[in-house]
Amino acid sequence: MNKADTSPMQRTTEQAIIEQAALAAERKLGVGIRVRKELRTARRDTFRPDAVIAITADGHTHRFVAEAKATDRIETLAYANARLRRAIEHGFPGYRPLLIAPYMTRALAGHCRKLKLPFLDMAGNAYLEAPGLFIYTTGEPRPDAAPVQTHRATTAAGARVVFALICRPELIQATYRELALAAGVALGTVGGVLDDLQARGFLRKGKRAPNLRNTRQLVDDWITHYAATLRPKLHPRRFQCEPALLLAADFKQLHAYWGGEVAGQRLTGYLMPEHFLIYLAGPLNPLLTQGHMRLADNGNTEILDAFWPEALIVNADHPDAGAAPLAPWAKSAREAAKFTQWRPAPGKQRGADPTGLGLEGSPARSSVKRVEWRSHSGSRANQKPRVVPPLLAYADLMITGEGRNLETAKLIYDKFLAPVFDA
Repeated sequence: MNKADTSPMQRTTEQAIIEQAALAAERKLGVGIRVRKELRTARRDTFRPDAVIAITADGHTHRFVAEAKATDRIETLAYANARLRRAIEHGFPGYRPLLIAPYMTRALAGHCRKLKLPFLDMAGNAYLEAPGLFIYTTGEPRPDAAPVQTHRATTAAGARVVFALICRPELIQATYRELALAAGVALGTVGGVLDDLQARGFLRKGKRAPNLRNTRQLVDDWITHYAATLRPKLHPRRFQCEPALLLAADFKQLHAYWGGEVAGQRLTGYLMPEHFLIYLAGPLNPLLTQGHMRLADNGNTEILDAFWPEALIVNADHPDAGAAPLAPWAKSAREAAKFTQWRPAPGKQRGADPTGLGLEGSPARSSVKRVEWRSHSGSRANQKPRVVPPLLAYADLMITGEGRNLETAKLIYDKFLAPVFDA
């Protein structure tokens, strides 16, 4: 997939941001800017920038690879910086990264300078740094013309649906009820998200069965909006733990999953974790007890709410979970769903349907446990550390912006994500 494959709506928005930011920079900064749309890259599986931009100041020309992106969070900046630098490494030696945004606040501008991520915005705010060039200006008011991108698939609920579809692509052929149950969202959310994905070129419908397309760009889009819209709603909490005790905790019993650095280490065998990220579907106190954790603003452990129903990760104890359809032998989503059924815990009564979808036999959250996953041959899956799907582990590592984490993220990308992307 390349930028030519994206929808006209998306290309128009990107082009408008680039053009208006270039005009503002020429008018307010007194520099010359030449924009060239750029689709080439040394590797097909590498992120491709929106444009190559030449900025001329004091008779010297400086070349940048640019991405146009609306951003309002530090995590989004770190991810954009990592992607641009990867593009430079694989196809644009000697170039510098450049983020082009509708508007950058003073706080975000300061963080860009800290990251050494040059930027332009449509108001004329800018940070440009290269040999013989330094411009840093902030505080220009937000322009009225700054586009506000609102898409159903980029809301917090929409991000849950897209996550389910990327982790289990067979769900694209499921009913709306089945997809809503797998994603943990209201039934009414699904139709709008699928319509949005189709309008933006990520979903193809026709005479044949529907299927996802442009999946590489969809992953990039999901990570950007996961950091901006969904992650802040997962009740992030920071603690200081005893690493040896936390690493020995029974995550299956705690209904917890490793994300971030530990997930990266267990998926790749690379990286020595220094910080711990946990997605928790169960109660908090047992986890705090087992890890000997205490509240700490700058602690080494962050806990987020798990945002997916545990049944979505059918084989949650296997590190490859989520890398591909989890029931590849199933001929339909309904058949695959047989492997993700729930049952009451021993001695418990069935309760009300927690999904609100009227599904027969759905037990209450407080009285269920997941049936042990078995392969189609009937053998029990090997017991492995519980980690999030590779997509989420990759996102966790990328949005930190730390060099050692980016190296591990690349290994995850190459091993688990790139092989399932469409050409």
